[in-house]
Amino acid sequence: MGRLGKVTLFVNILILCAILFISPKSVSAKTGSNGNSDSYLKNNRTSEDGMYGYILSNDKSSACITNYYGPTDIKKLIIPDTIDGYPVISIGGEGSIVAESYPFGTFDNQWSLSYIPYALFERCNNLEEIKLPKQLEWIGASAFSSTKLKKVVLPDTVTYIGAGAFASCWQLEEVTLSKNVEIIERYAFHFAKIKEIILPDSLLRIGDEVFAMCRQLEKVDFGKNISYLGDNVFDRTPWLANRGCPEYDMLNDFVLLKYNGCSKTPVVPKGTICIVNNAFEDKPITAVTIPSTVKYIGACAFDNCVNLKEIILPEGLERIGIGAFSGSGLTKITIPDSVADMGRFLFVECGDLKEINLSKNLKDIDYAGFRGTPWLKDREKDEFVIINDTLLLKYNGSSKYPVIPKGIESIAEEAFFRKPLEFIEIPATVKYIGGEAFSQTGLENIYFNGNAPEIVRTPFTVKLINCEDELYTKVYYKDGMKGFDDGSWDIYEPETYTTHTITFDPKNGDKKTVVKVYTGQTMKEPKVIKKGYILDGWYKDGKKFKFDTKIKSDCTLTAKWKVAPKKNIIYIVKKGDTIKKIANKYHTTVAKIAKANGIKNVNRINIGQKLIIGQTP
Repeated sequence: MGRLGKVTLFVNILILCAILFISPKSVSAKTGSNGNSDSYLKNNRTSEDGMYGYILSNDKSSACITNYYGPTDIKKLIIPDTIDGYPVISIGGEGSIVAESYPFGTFDNQWSLSYIPYALFERCNNLEEIKLPKQLEWIGASAFSSTKLKKVVLPDTVTYIGAGAFASCWQLEEVTLSKNVEIIERYAFHFAKIKEIILPDSLLRIGDEVFAMCRQLEKVDFGKNISYLGDNVFDRTPWLANRGCPEYDMLNDFVLLKYNGCSKTPVVPKGTICIVNNAFEDKPITAVTIPSTVKYIGACAFDNCVNLKEIILPEGLERIGIGAFSGSGLTKITIPDSVADMGRFLFVECGDLKEINLSKNLKDIDYAGFRGTPWLKDREKDEFVIINDTLLLKYNGSSKYPVIPKGIESIAEEAFFRKPLEFIEIPATVKYIGGEAFSQTGLENIYFNGNAPEIVRTPFTVKLINCEDELYTKVYYKDGMKGFDDGSWDIYEPETYTTHTITFDPKNGDKKTVVKVYTGQTMKEPKVIKKGYILDGWYKDGKKFKFDTKIKSDCTLTAKWKVAPKKNIIYIVKKGDTIKKIANKYHTTVAKIAKANGIKNVNRINIGQKLIIGQTP
């Protein structure tokens, strides 16, 4: 049986298990090789645990369980802490339920036992009880969804619960959260049977619909530090239905869930820290007072508040969610310098928004977030849209050799998206580049005038720069620069380069153009025109320049022209034309047109008839 087939069997056996224990226990195994020089598959049958297959890490210091070959009628499966003396730090890998399509075989692709991988036990229909390892930190998305779990106790080491981790656990009645959990992602306990939940003080973020459809949930105790609450977190729960409709629906006196009042100038209660998603959505408010205690404004919090003309955001505000002010009637706004994170689509379709003062501490902004605003329209004619002299938001130019202005520190997400480029040099001042900043540009090389800046999706891979068409872009550094000095990026050797300035003088009345190239690079011949002439070529120091020449120094290339040969002008007669009108249009005479075309009656020409007018000058 092949490795993937065995893994599939391992998964199928897990599905049959009624009780799963991940507990410290040692087993031994006989040594065997899977043919890979870096990893070994070993297995041994034991009286209690059945037969396991596993792979050693490349340094042979730990093991990853990949297979189970034991009996199918057991009620308890124990995942050992060690096998053959090797610590077990991984099981299965991401998505074991779809193991047939997952490329097992290398330790680097496995998850540590501090993690429960994505969908590892999803749809294990007989799984009723779990004992989780004490060192567990993360629970992956859908890890236990659609199981028959009745009770879950998370060790206090858990800090993260993935999306849908316990979703559709219809019999799950009791959940004890870790005292250190910080994030619970969307749908985590969707459709659970729980009656009450205690959210610890460590909890900072709750995603969309985490407890939605928990139709027996009547009691919720909130921690003191929640700063983000997603959409419809408690939708269709008795707890939410029993809250009534107060003017300000508050949680623990510091989280504003919803404004239900009628005032057009509401005052957010003092002490409020978080204004959650959609809190004022569609309200006919004209102004709102926000206290200095507010740290977070949620997604769409003021969406479609068409009468809201101005809002004063307090210094101390840290984050603003997606589309917080989209579709509002704002005419001006100032984002305080305390804000370091702004969501996408923030001001979309704010048709009266002319004045925006942005935080000096933003390093990435969504360009599309200003779509439909007069503020953006006024800047679309600029070659570069630059914020606070340091953030390059968008390149609107047409040059394939744009020169990024000096002093730029951040290049925003999609700043050069789909702009056809042939050369780009990143100034040494740049410290940050947003995701897909150079996506679909056709660039084959990117040149850094300094060390590699932070890339938003780390660890940086050059594929991200052209992720849509999957071009692999080479990265070069100026002489003396270190390149990727981070240990996880040491596969990128710091190739160096020197730039040269090439000046093109078209000699046709147009301005000279300047491009930069690196030593050893070739150039494409630019397209230029001059009326009545054809290009004889580009010349350097009196000699015709060949564009397959590798550049070694600065130079000026001058266009030389020669007079174009004369050609007959052919005109096709249209309705309403007369020979006199045609003659006047081309500054000639009726007699010349008649002679060139053998016309005897100058008062008679036919629609569609081709006439020789004369020659080009």
